[in-house]
Amino acid sequence: MLERLLIAGSGGQGIILIGRLLAAAAVKTIRHVTFFPAYGAEVRGGTSNCHVVLSSKEIASPLSEELDSVIVMNQASLDKFLHLMNRKCLVLVNGSMCKIPASAHAVSIQASDLANQLGMTISVCHFPPGTSKWNKIEHRMFCHITQNWRGRPLVSHEVVINLIAATSTQHGLKIQAELDSGDYPTGTKVTDDELAAVNLEHDDFHGEWNYHIHPTQSVK
Repeated sequence: MLERLLIAGSGGQGIILIGRLLAAAAVKTIRHVTFFPAYGAEVRGGTSNCHVVLSSKEIASPLSEELDSVIVMNQASLDKFLHLMNRKCLVLVNGSMCKIPASAHAVSIQASDLANQLGMTISVCHFPPGTSKWNKIEHRMFCHITQNWRGRPLVSHEVVINLIAATSTQHGLKIQAELDSGDYPTGTKVTDDELAAVNLEHDDFHGEWNYHIHPTQSVK
């Protein structure tokens, strides 16, 4: 058997967590499993995706140019990975935020609306100021990236991407790097009225970083 799955969306939608849980569950019954996360720009709404491959045979690469199943949570991710989807690919689309692609076998799920209708509470936990994602692999690579581009002028995005992508370790750890050309507007502010409309509950421990967003609708 061979199942090549892509999960993609925005940072904060639980994309990486879904892939991690799926891989952890699959490894108990499937002989070969790979999990390959890709983090986008470290801003609110930045892209995030992960590849999960399940196979009865040894997996040559955690990435694939063809996909068997896709879970897409926002339009930007759908547009980015649409070229990897064919009519045999099962595509689960967040219909609340995406248009159904005609080129793929797509199933629309009103995920955002469903969460509100079911009365689900969303818990948000921010990293304290000055911290990154605390991703162990990411931080292990920083020193090697710095050594690789040491003394070289970083004159363009292409130079930076190529130097990062060419970095590897003696144990075979490699980096996949690509330029995120998404437009992330700055200076966006939430008005007092918009904030008042959110059913927000601050946590007892550092409520400015940890809070719960309750549904704004009553469950019928």
